[in-house]
Amino acid sequence: MSITLKDFVQQALLDITTAVNTAKEQSPLSIAPGYVEGQKQLESQMIEFSIHVYVSEEKNKSGKSEISIPIIQIVKAAVDGEFSSKNEQTTTHALKFSVPVYFQANNKKT
Repeated sequence: MSITLKDFVQQALLDITTAVNTAKEQSPLSIAPGYVEGQKQLESQMIEFSIHVYVSEEKNKSGKSEISIPIIQIVKAAVDGEFSSKNEQTTTHALKFSVPVYFQANNKKT
């Protein structure tokens, strides 16, 4: 299975922020409150990502045609198929970055 980096980061952020918001609504205690004892609370929390991306390039020959397919995968997966010859190069890249999130802020659009 492969997924684009964009889709992975987007879904992770949506899952995390939705889960925190749901927990805020259901918890009897304050989770990421907007105000504490009358003081406005708007500090960012960093969601840190550390992702290993596998980049592989395959060159396949079948008859007279040659196909070169660059594949970026977050989860390494195999593609089924038959080829007369195959040359594959794989490189691993580590990506680390942080995204600030304000759990205390209400992001409802009016």
